[in-house]
Amino acid sequence: MIDLGKSSGLKRVIAKVTWEQPEHKGFGGALRNKLNRTDVDLSAVVFAGATPFDYADPKTHTTAADGAVVHAGDARNANGGGEEIVINLADIADDVTAVAFILSCATGSFNKITNTKVEFLNEDSVLLGRQRFSVMTDDNGAAIGYLRRNAGEWSYVESLRYGRVDYAKWATGQAWRDLYALANNAVR
Repeated sequence: MIDLGKSSGLKRVIAKVTWEQPEHKGFGGALRNKLNRTDVDLSAVVFAGATPFDYADPKTHTTAADGAVVHAGDARNANGGGEEIVINLADIADDVTAVAFILSCATGSFNKITNTKVEFLNEDSVLLGRQRFSVMTDDNGAAIGYLRRNAGEWSYVESLRYGRVDYAKWATGQAWRDLYALANNAVR
């Protein structure tokens, strides 16, 4: 568990994911780098009790929970950058009990990237905690953990669960059903 301290004074939590894409050198390296690029997306699923009811992602739905959860936008290459989701704790409705964080690869898979980490920062960009992981699987989805509210206090619980996300069926809603399933497994 990442200790957020006494969260009553905490106004905002920023979740930031970064990763590195190994570079191929030599003959054909530039082409292999382009073809093997992994696009990692950070998403948030908002829960009221055991029910997921809203989400924020970098592609289609950047705000959730009436604007209390905001995605900063898609980053297709995290070498030196990354994706961020800002959770304005003071603005979250009383019935929200958890915000789960999901990493998914829109292209590629986790075994094609290195040095993946999620950092949690406060409103002053002070590091609250860091979660690192290295995955040697071809899965392209992972619920990494969730913010949980208990008696008015927020804590972060690591809950790593892997699975597949069918991005080819994004238009049918299958990708989000896969992401919700990962989030449900993490929060249970």
